[in-house]
Amino acid sequence: PESLGFLVHPTSHAQYISIQIERRKKRKEKFRTPMSAKSELLITQIVERVFENEKCLKDIKKLSAEEDIPRQEELLASIQGDYRELIVCGYKSSDLKDANTSLWKCCFYRPIEEYRMSIKKVAEVLQKSTLVGPGYDTNTEKSKHKLLRLNSALHGKIALASSFYIDLLLENERILDIPGNDKNIISHNIHKTLIYLGDLER
Repeated sequence: PESLGFLVHPTSHAQYISIQIERRKKRKEKFRTPMSAKSELLITQIVERVFENEKCLKDIKKLSAEEDIPRQEELLASIQGDYRELIVCGYKSSDLKDANTSLWKCCFYRPIEEYRMSIKKVAEVLQKSTLVGPGYDTNTEKSKHKLLRLNSALHGKIALASSFYIDLLLENERILDIPGNDKNIISHNIHKTLIYLGDLER
């Protein structure tokens, strides 16, 4: 299992998730209708788009260019939205065994792990510079600023991920008892969503 071990206070994050769920329930947010009525052709097109965008994302990451970051975020947003649609419609196939797992790995787990790796590298550089001795160093100052930016981006990513999964949880709960919907699949989706919210708390 691929879980996350962030340096985020678990109690405060758990409270954040609980508060957000209650707020959204009180607001009675309107969610999209289930995709059960959508054609198989449209679903197939969504699946093909997901695979195409994931391949494109992998190709871009191989280049590791700073200017490609906005494009990466654009692709991730598209993939995230498409996987959400597939989860809500209860999609299953031999090509995409579990949309929940694919969504988690591609849009959240891997990007967050990349932030953690970057933070670790910068922290190691700063630690080495500290061992050298006192004194102002331009590169050290740049590393400090970079570390702050990365930490901020990481916590922002975790907050966005939590918000996404809270919405997905409420959406699945809403469609659970709609006639014609597969309760087993929706219950599975709810279970997976709770697991990922738990991982984000840690």
